[in-house]
Amino acid sequence: MSQNRVRRAARGVGIELDRIRSERRARWLATAVALGIGILAAFIDPLGIVVGSGLVALPAKSISRGILRGLGFGVLVVGLLVVQLLVAGTLGPAVALGLPFSLAVGIGVVFGLLGGLVRGIV
Repeated sequence: MSQNRVRRAARGVGIELDRIRSERRARWLATAVALGIGILAAFIDPLGIVVGSGLVALPAKSISRGILRGLGFGVLVVGLLVVQLLVAGTLGPAVALGLPFSLAVGIGVVFGLLGGLVRGIV
């Protein structure tokens, strides 16, 4: 693939992202799709939290909103984990583990924040 093709493709993606960020309906639709893909990725692999939060952050209007969206995605995934443990009846034993459970919660939130930083790059 030539460098000109790559530049044209990157320019096209940038133009489309600018359009999505400027239109409220397109921004909400892109966010909803990103949430679905991101939650699926997060349940497949823990690094999916980074991917999902990056996808959720991309349509944000500003860098700070993108970071907040990424952080919110990380908190959402941790909340879904807690609900999953609660439904399975294993939340009490998981919390009783102490540090491992705290690390799981902290890593989920930090991975969300890390993915939200993608908005600062793109």
